[in-house]
Amino acid sequence: MRKFKLVFIAAGLWASCQASALAQSATDAVVGDCRSFKFYPYFGDKLSDRQGQTVFVLRDKAPAYADAGSTTPDRTLSFSTGVNVIEIQSESEGASERVKVRFVYGDDQPDLWMQRSDLLCRWSPLIDDQTGLERKALIRTQTAVREDGVVQAIRASRTPEVQSTDEIKDRLLSRFTTYLIMAETANAYLLGDKFNLSTAQDKLVGWVKKEEVLNWNWSIGLRPPIDMKNEDGSYGTICGYESPDDRSNCIPILAGNSWFRSDLRLPVLEVGDTYYRVAAAASGLGKGEVRDGKLVITKEMLAQLQINPSESKGGIKESQLAEFNNIDVFFLIDGTKSMGPFIDTIRGDGVSPGVVQQIVDALERRGGGVSIRAGFRVFRDSTSDGASSGVDEGSALSDSNCDETNSEGREEDRRRFESRLARVKTTNEESDDYNENILGGLEQVEIDMFGCPNRQKLLFVIGDAGYDAEMQASRGQEPLSAAGVADRLLKLEKLTVFFLRPPLRAQTEFRSAKSYESYVDSWNGYADVGRALLDRVYDRYRTIPANSGDADAAEVNPNEYFIDLGSEGRATGEMLDRIVQNVKAVARPDVINEILVDLRGGAALEEVITKLRRENFDVPVLYWNMLRQTSCQDNEEDCSKRIYDGVFDLYVPKDQPAVLDAWMRSDQLSDWRGILDPIINIGEYNLPEQRQALGQAVRNSLSTILKLPAPENLNETIETYMRRSGLIPGPIRTPLLGYTFRQLEDPSLLPTCEIDRLRVWLLASRTMLRNAELQKLSTYNEETPLDCPNLTENGARLKFIREQPVQLSPGDDPEVYKLGRNYLGENIYWVPQEYLP
Repeated sequence: MRKFKLVFIAAGLWASCQASALAQSATDAVVGDCRSFKFYPYFGDKLSDRQGQTVFVLRDKAPAYADAGSTTPDRTLSFSTGVNVIEIQSESEGASERVKVRFVYGDDQPDLWMQRSDLLCRWSPLIDDQTGLERKALIRTQTAVREDGVVQAIRASRTPEVQSTDEIKDRLLSRFTTYLIMAETANAYLLGDKFNLSTAQDKLVGWVKKEEVLNWNWSIGLRPPIDMKNEDGSYGTICGYESPDDRSNCIPILAGNSWFRSDLRLPVLEVGDTYYRVAAAASGLGKGEVRDGKLVITKEMLAQLQINPSESKGGIKESQLAEFNNIDVFFLIDGTKSMGPFIDTIRGDGVSPGVVQQIVDALERRGGGVSIRAGFRVFRDSTSDGASSGVDEGSALSDSNCDETNSEGREEDRRRFESRLARVKTTNEESDDYNENILGGLEQVEIDMFGCPNRQKLLFVIGDAGYDAEMQASRGQEPLSAAGVADRLLKLEKLTVFFLRPPLRAQTEFRSAKSYESYVDSWNGYADVGRALLDRVYDRYRTIPANSGDADAAEVNPNEYFIDLGSEGRATGEMLDRIVQNVKAVARPDVINEILVDLRGGAALEEVITKLRRENFDVPVLYWNMLRQTSCQDNEEDCSKRIYDGVFDLYVPKDQPAVLDAWMRSDQLSDWRGILDPIINIGEYNLPEQRQALGQAVRNSLSTILKLPAPENLNETIETYMRRSGLIPGPIRTPLLGYTFRQLEDPSLLPTCEIDRLRVWLLASRTMLRNAELQKLSTYNEETPLDCPNLTENGARLKFIREQPVQLSPGDDPEVYKLGRNYLGENIYWVPQEYLP
């Protein structure tokens, strides 16, 4: 599968696509569908490409056909399903022509043809014409109680007509959340919660009516100062009001560093002459009047209302769920001679790839999104002299490279696994009593697997020999029990264990009936050990608790995790298939993404799991129960109760000490800093040619960083030029942006002393932007500069900061107090506007 390629041809294609879609007169025309998108260039000027291009189904029950001319659908597809377009009908790509799609999930499903109008060909948000920024929507949630007693929530439909095809599957949005507008019709928006839909595992939120959202097309948020305090040392407040003309009822907005504990600022929707209009939210306001689609704050609500980010509902930690996409696969293998073919299958050879490579390949065919590591341990029997426990060769999982983004570290782990497994040799079992030290091996596995304990752990035990505690004790080994070893394994929270047993060997392979009888006893003993351990391990996940609201939750059946392999001729192949399929069953970033979308909308985890279990029959019950257990153990209430926010407008007077922060992706913050480097590096500005070099440096730097043509109109302000790039976060004025290109290079328009002040300011600005990238605020001392005759209005606004700004931590714990956090699939920073040049 090919991820969306960020090539410049996309801009031209999308310009024509949007223009064409907007020109259509049909009221249901979707700006963002595939009718005008051209796949031909992406396919290398061909009609087909087996890797294909990921697209998403934008309406529920979209028909899919067996061939391009069929009139009867072969099946229908659900909203938000990711598929790969692999073939088009013609080079001209007419809007009514169909495209052939390949399914990412479901390896046995045939390729089918679909209508372009049913597919989303947009992988990033729509762009606002005026600001050049991504279009964003704030859900206008309301906590008023309807007459039927149901708390209101916005329904995200699965169709562009915003008609419910399945109320159970529709999302309910009740939380104050920022979404991205991926497509639109005349009456509705299609919302997403990631800046880049790069794989088929990403999920769309749904279609909402336009009147049910607030458009936030700027990227400016408001907060009180971090150091604003009352006389008693407590944090102070600024006031927001329901009306710009009425200051009779103050809604306090708490100052302090709690704003740096969350993603929250108050989004600025409008900048008036004397006020900022912002969107604010509070949880659990209770009954209130809704007027013209807006929540009206009553006196009762006003008495208890305070805008304080530390009181916002946190919900389930997303990182806990995302860790399910990081998977460690571990093998505990009987190292005796009969297991040789199975060890060979696990490690692979020059013709057939090993099991780990097959797992990785299978997941990559579904779009990746999963981090895989592998380890193993070999067990045999202890020696009669007690010199060896029989737990020998292995490759433990490291406690580094836990992060799924560290691909180099994962490759290093893989090489170590393959190298050590290649050296494993089986031992002859002719003089053996057939029992092995399997529990000793399992005891060691708990240590081997503990590296990066938050990752999902899958243990495959492969053998056919039981355990004799008395024999181990007679050899000086500590006798173990399945229950005791299981209790040690239970230290791993996200653990799935499988026991695989080869078929019973024929009696003719043994020298005597007694030897065969001993072997059969041991073969059965392996099952006794396995089932006892599985029963103990899965007891904690056996059912979802009765108070979870999922009354029909199925029990986890431990017997399903003991697998008897088929006949000797196909046992190794079946083992390989079982391992790969069982890893695929729990490697489900699509399910995790679906859960995260619902949680961000305010849903309770139990509510989401109940819904998804009924849609994803191929996901094991154990997986759902494990998700709930690990996510809810610290706070049951977060799992069972939906989060409801009431959203309302506030007017914050400009005569208060409010701080404006710019909302930036990490690449945008880097661009701002990068613009300054070549400008600052110009040493002197006194001579005319040096001033021309300054002007040229500014033009070149902006053109290079912003990927725009060099400015032709030198009387244009830098702000006007930059706005075409989508880098200006809002209706703000900074010193550099107010200058024209001609002013910077013409000595007759700006005095040299003003240029000197500008350079001092740009140095300080660059330092503060760099500090922001390091998650730090900045503090500085502003000095009074020497007199500068003929100073312009822009020059008068320049801060003179001779000593470079110093880093200031926003709080005592750098893991909690941050300027930047992962949000909407990107690292998003709230950067104080005053840091911008």
